[in-house]
Amino acid sequence: MQIIECEQNSPEWFAARLGRVTASGMDRIITPTGMESKSADKYMNELIGEIITGESADGWKGNAHSDRGKEWEPQAAEFYQTLRDVELQRVGFIVSDDGFVGCSPDYLIGADGMLEIKTGLPHILIEYYLSGKLEQDHRPQTQTGLWVGERQWIDTMLYHPLMKPIIIRSQRNEPYLNSMAGMVARFRQNMLRRIAELQAKGFMS
Repeated sequence: MQIIECEQNSPEWFAARLGRVTASGMDRIITPTGMESKSADKYMNELIGEIITGESADGWKGNAHSDRGKEWEPQAAEFYQTLRDVELQRVGFIVSDDGFVGCSPDYLIGADGMLEIKTGLPHILIEYYLSGKLEQDHRPQTQTGLWVGERQWIDTMLYHPLMKPIIIRSQRNEPYLNSMAGMVARFRQNMLRRIAELQAKGFMS
């Protein structure tokens, strides 16, 4: 594990993510239920494109939802910190030992924990109040964080300042992580073969 010290959403942070599988993209390799995703091939091409161009594939510039998230996240973090009586530690970008997978948890907690904050409009919280599927829907991302960050548990919090938040704690799911590791290894092998083919055809140096 390597921690790249940078501010999230900074140019250095975006550069660190280029060509790497990220926690937020892991659902394009493995689904929340542990099946292989049908989006893997397109995701692979996007990562290769990032290596060639040095530019992020999604070109994300933000929208009203992400702006609201940035506004509410400090409130959510303060609420959580007071509720659980813990100190939250900011982190930039964490990279796996082989350098292929990375994650950017919102906060580290002590030696074993992480916190991932999601903000949502009222109807989103109501959907999760009723379904109870917050952990499942975000499993690829949260389990990637535990895997790459070498942590034991992660709290996922869904927050709206005028509603009761949802906080779900997830432990390391070793069977799921074993499946993830196998799929990521195959994904990487296929990606290297694809890169070699592009180089042989003169489309990539």
